[in-house]
Amino acid sequence: MEEIWWRQVTNARKFREEIQDEIFDLHSIVIQIPEKLQWYEELQEMVREELHNRESERLLERIDDSGESMEPGELVLRRYCKEERQADYRPSKTHGQFLAGCPDIVLNTRYIWVSNLSYERYRSWLKFLAEYERSVKSKSKGVFILEVNEAVGALRKERRIHNIVWKDMVGRYDITMFALLLLSEWKKPDIYKQYVAELASALSADNARLCGALSAARLELAENPQQCLEKQCEKLDFPPPPAETSAKAVWEVQLKVLFPITEQFRQQFTGRYGSQIERLLPLQAVYGEVFDEPGTVELGTLKYLCDLGKLAVAGEDLRRLVLFHKTRNTLAHLQTVDYTEVEELLRFAAGGDKN
Repeated sequence: MEEIWWRQVTNARKFREEIQDEIFDLHSIVIQIPEKLQWYEELQEMVREELHNRESERLLERIDDSGESMEPGELVLRRYCKEERQADYRPSKTHGQFLAGCPDIVLNTRYIWVSNLSYERYRSWLKFLAEYERSVKSKSKGVFILEVNEAVGALRKERRIHNIVWKDMVGRYDITMFALLLLSEWKKPDIYKQYVAELASALSADNARLCGALSAARLELAENPQQCLEKQCEKLDFPPPPAETSAKAVWEVQLKVLFPITEQFRQQFTGRYGSQIERLLPLQAVYGEVFDEPGTVELGTLKYLCDLGKLAVAGEDLRRLVLFHKTRNTLAHLQTVDYTEVEELLRFAAGGDKN
């Protein structure tokens, strides 16, 4: 799944590629990601592999900054300079200025990925990096990736340091596209794939790993979203959202996917029985709305006319009219539709009169 996420989902791929392209061009960057980015290690490994394929000499190394108290410049000096070079350092220059003037140090053959930065450490690293970038004159230089999570808030802007922000690039659309890609080989009509993908996306709260697991459940997710969600959360050791939150998400998906199907049926119905409806015009609905054309008559009014015996319709059409009217009312009253009804709407959308 991680291969599909990082290589085929458009904006997730662009996020990865922008990191690769920027640092390959020797631009230091700050990346901002969610606190728990899915397939994070795989992202780093893909970046490492791509950089190695482009250039075999420069290495990608990681600094885990959690618990560090040493100033960033001093930390870099000690890690990436030999002892004799460290001895040359004088406090008359900042560490950034000193390191920028050293052409023959290990730092200049490295991409340095600094992770687990608190807000205070991010500010310290950014100060060091800005000084280093202002002072360096040669293309032989170290390249830094400062990784921060969204808790630090808006990123500061510094010359020569590009900010790459996850939430500005990747959103719900990408999660849905991920689900659709995972469902592409499912032997079901597209409307089923859309419904399951929308459910997986809405219930995963932008968590790609959970979205993948829900998508893989397919009909199990469609038939019982809450039970499937709780099951997959337990497997992945994720805390499930409150039942009312997931119920609202399911309702929103049904509103998005099923409401248009009821309209599709209404248009088909009024087209098929248009001559009968036209003889009854104008019609006034319960709430005073007046219908002057057959194609504008709503499901409730159509059902009412059938109940009164004023429309002679086929038994299957009447059964569907009752069902679709019930579905529309259920959704309009902020309630979710049972899967037995959902499945019939999906079958209708997939085949129309053939079902």
